[in-house]
Amino acid sequence: MAKVNKDPAGTSMPKGDTIKSNVEDRFLDYKLTEKEVAEASQSLATHLGQRSSLDDQLKTIKAEFKAKIEKCQADINLQARLVRDQKETRLIPCDVEYNYTTCMIKVTRKDTKEIVSDRKMIGDEKQMDMKFKE
Repeated sequence: MAKVNKDPAGTSMPKGDTIKSNVEDRFLDYKLTEKEVAEASQSLATHLGQRSSLDDQLKTIKAEFKAKIEKCQADINLQARLVRDQKETRLIPCDVEYNYTTCMIKVTRKDTKEIVSDRKMIGDEKQMDMKFKE
């Protein structure tokens, strides 16, 4: 039987064999060819264009959502004001009475018959309309 020596890695080698050879894959530097550099440059340019496009799309989407959020906040503010004040301004039909004898103008709501204004006429309001025959 042949004597067996242990190599530094701990594997067994027959006595007298001091060199062991095998093939292993290792990550090492590799000089790219001009064609590989050109392909990498083209790929880089494509990816940069895609990134720019995606950034633009993101900005658009953010702007759209910002507008949606702002509209929602405006609706919240409106509803909160209605709840807090329990009233809002609306266009209400009113009767306007011009009394040229007392020089007063009285404004009355048609829906509740409440008098909302009773004031003295000013300047040209005192001029009565002249009715001409046509």
